[in-house]
Amino acid sequence: MNDNSTLDRLLDSIITEAAPIAAENIGKDFSEPETVKFSSEHETAMRKIFRNERNKLLIKIILRHSKRVAVFLLAVIIVLSITVFSVEAWRIKALNFIIEMNKSHSQINFGENNAKGNSYAVNGINLGYIPEGFMLEKKDANNNMASLVFKGEKYYFIFSMSDIANTLAIDTESASIKKTNINGQDALFSSNNNVNILVWHDEELSFSLSGTIEENEMVRIAENIDK
Repeated sequence: MNDNSTLDRLLDSIITEAAPIAAENIGKDFSEPETVKFSSEHETAMRKIFRNERNKLLIKIILRHSKRVAVFLLAVIIVLSITVFSVEAWRIKALNFIIEMNKSHSQINFGENNAKGNSYAVNGINLGYIPEGFMLEKKDANNNMASLVFKGEKYYFIFSMSDIANTLAIDTESASIKKTNINGQDALFSSNNNVNILVWHDEELSFSLSGTIEENEMVRIAENIDK
């Protein structure tokens, strides 16, 4: 046993010394790697292929996420249109002046002779006072809302109303705002760049007047609205 153990150790020592020498000799048999140079036409073609593949990948990513983006934007619009105004509190958002009902409605255009004298009635609401020289230009109404556009020679105003459960949004960014009172109900008056807005409500309906007429005229119109 001792002789075999000695022989094994001797063989291991020989292999350990010989292995690096053998590897070096084998490496001498291989030539240096050849440098390959591609033609400019080949490089241009490859760049075009790589560019097309990147574009295809980008289009796939856009298509995969476009539906998610569309759903997100729709959700944002819906949230903005339903969280602005309620009976319990005035909640004013910085939006362009809009009335969004998100319901189907009919639009009817009228001529000047539809306003009778200095009053006008719509959806059971009577506007008992309309400033002299203003005529009805447009009416947009259904059972839940109404919007009337009146124009004079230089000025205009828009009367809008809706069910209190619907939404109302006005632009108050950079505007001067003050609280006022319309027939015992709290109201909000906003003025910005010669455009005035008056907003108020009762137990059932929300109302607004907007336009270029003076505040005192808006208040007079509002105070002479009857149901």
